[in-house]
Amino acid sequence: MEDLFGDWTDDTKPGLALCVLNDGKIEFQKNWGLANVEHGIEIENETVFLFPDMSEQMLAFSILLLVDREELSMDEQLGANLDFLPAQLQELTIEDLLHHRTGLIPMNFVKTLAGHQNHTGTTKPDLINLLDKKMATAGTLNSYDYSRAGLRLLQMILEKKTKSSFANFAQKEIFAPLQMKSSSIAPPGQSIPHKAQGYVKNEEGFQTFQEPTNYLACDQLYTTSYDLCLWADNFWRPKIGHQKIWQQMDQLMTSEGEPLEMKNTAQYVGQHRYWNYLGESKLYQIGMTRSFAAKLIRYPKHDLAVVVLGNFGEYNGHLATGCSQFYLQPFLADPPTAKEQPTFLATNQLDLDQYCGNYWDYKNESGAVVSFENDTLFYTHLISGWKIKLETVADDQFYLNRRSGYDVAIDTEEGELTLSIPGQKPKQLIKVPVNSDWHAHVSEIAGHYHNQELAMSHELVVNKEGITLRNKRAIDISFKPLTKDTYTSTDLYYSRINVDRDPTGMVTGIRISNPKLKDILFEKQGVQ
Repeated sequence: MEDLFGDWTDDTKPGLALCVLNDGKIEFQKNWGLANVEHGIEIENETVFLFPDMSEQMLAFSILLLVDREELSMDEQLGANLDFLPAQLQELTIEDLLHHRTGLIPMNFVKTLAGHQNHTGTTKPDLINLLDKKMATAGTLNSYDYSRAGLRLLQMILEKKTKSSFANFAQKEIFAPLQMKSSSIAPPGQSIPHKAQGYVKNEEGFQTFQEPTNYLACDQLYTTSYDLCLWADNFWRPKIGHQKIWQQMDQLMTSEGEPLEMKNTAQYVGQHRYWNYLGESKLYQIGMTRSFAAKLIRYPKHDLAVVVLGNFGEYNGHLATGCSQFYLQPFLADPPTAKEQPTFLATNQLDLDQYCGNYWDYKNESGAVVSFENDTLFYTHLISGWKIKLETVADDQFYLNRRSGYDVAIDTEEGELTLSIPGQKPKQLIKVPVNSDWHAHVSEIAGHYHNQELAMSHELVVNKEGITLRNKRAIDISFKPLTKDTYTSTDLYYSRINVDRDPTGMVTGIRISNPKLKDILFEKQGVQ
């Protein structure tokens, strides 16, 4: 098993803690690397890690426990507990929060448009301010849309009902009875005994990093790999609550009255997710920040749980899955065979020119360029920049040799490109006219823009490649021209800018869009 960890075994850098629970017993436990690089302190069994978002599962259990005790009702309206909520949230219920069907979108999409950098800290007043924006509930009501801010609201309700902090409640109801002696709930920055230092990579190796306080999510869990196995064991052998509650934890969330579809990443009431791993049901909780990464996997049918905790923010979940194979090998289906590449056709430039151009996915706010270069047709992804040859399979049908193979269909009459990625819904991209003369009118766009609801202003500055969006609270964001009045960036939260003009052609504003928010208007200042 240790062969899996390869480069992670370097004892001069941050590392990992691994623990395996099998049939109710700790089967394997080992640690690699340093809890503190500067002082050469090794990771030990007692080393405590931040497990980002794992506290959400314990919060869900706490809510179900209160409901079971009849101290709380799933039908209880949010407005009865939190009087600061906007009207659109007041009549929703605790069950709506638990199942993520309040219409709340991930608050980072609102936060960044309001001028905060994504990695800056947030406070309770920040949360209340953001929730008051109409765009905060831009999601579809009663339809599942995961929101950490909704879980923070659940924590606030828990604390009001119990007249105790979530940290104290968890200590009394979870950690003490389970003898999770090294676990605690706490915001970032609090002193934690035996805590591993978090690190981020830099050019010289690793540097320490302090996670900012984030009130847009519930308080976080600090724990050991051993303690997490004690927690996981309750799904099979309850020591707190009772079997009914743990069965509820493993029930799929509901959306519009129906359970979520059983597919990879489907979410449970216990805030964990599902993955079909070679025919076996893998339920997992994963968390990553800039300086910590962790994963807990459970296999319900096999009484098996695997925990991996790390103190720098590089994905390590594949290691937990790899460890699982040592225990599940007799039960696993054969890995799917690699997709056989289709037969490719020879084509000429005249055949391929018709497919070239800019394409944009307005739902997911990402785009692509299809180009013909050196007798070869290429597909370039605008956000990530990857560029791959498009092989011709048939008229209007192409193949991208990326990962397990992407299929591309281009309808030249409708101007639509369909990108099919295995395991995902097909993405529809619309062909947009190439903006070759954008320099001629870009100077009209320069100026200051303001959104009253967000109380936020931006300045647009023209540069050689397009425009730059800047404000006093965030970094500059560069946009390149897509069409005459459309500009796109590689920033997730500022994916697209559209320019508004009046009937005379004068610029009156810009509309900013991202995958969760569309056409947020910022009016140009000084326009009469």
